[in-house]
Amino acid sequence: QKSGPPLCRPRRRARGGRVASTRPQRCRRVRPGRPRRARAGRRRAEMSTVELKSLHEELNSLLRTVPGKSVSASKVRAVAKACFDARTEYKRAVYAVEQFIRKAPAHCRLAGVYVIDAVCRRSRAQLKDRDPFSPRFGKDLATTLGHLDDAEPKDRQSLCRVVGEWAKQGLFGDAVDLAAIPVIARTRAEAQALVEKSA
Repeated sequence: QKSGPPLCRPRRRARGGRVASTRPQRCRRVRPGRPRRARAGRRRAEMSTVELKSLHEELNSLLRTVPGKSVSASKVRAVAKACFDARTEYKRAVYAVEQFIRKAPAHCRLAGVYVIDAVCRRSRAQLKDRDPFSPRFGKDLATTLGHLDDAEPKDRQSLCRVVGEWAKQGLFGDAVDLAAIPVIARTRAEAQALVEKSA
């Protein structure tokens, strides 16, 4: 028998003083894998920064909007500020606002559109060509605004006014055909039909 340190810690003796096995134990091999930091990053929650947590809190405050009443401008500014402050994580910030518009009650969704308007205006004014929000919001803008299709006619009329301002200022460039978005086209057609009917 070779002398020297054991391969691993020796086994404890079984009852009766007998050794359970004379065969030396093999130490467990540690398989190479992802470092702990990488695994922790994979499991990291979406609200990874203080700014994103603040944004989610401000978005949740919009849910307290009473049906039939418009959201206050101060609340919209607070949410827009939180979104702009999270510009280092702008993809997650944009996703949070889009998910709010998709999942919120119908009477709260227009407030999310006001947030998009305020964030993109501020980002365009302060960051100029480095504005990350307008291209990101414009990527799925038709789908995002489509969630207001079941909103009240008053809210859809307000949406058309906001979209009209976007078209005048070229906020999202030529990549988005705002007039072709179904909810905008339907709302304008309904308004035109009412005008012709009353004439």
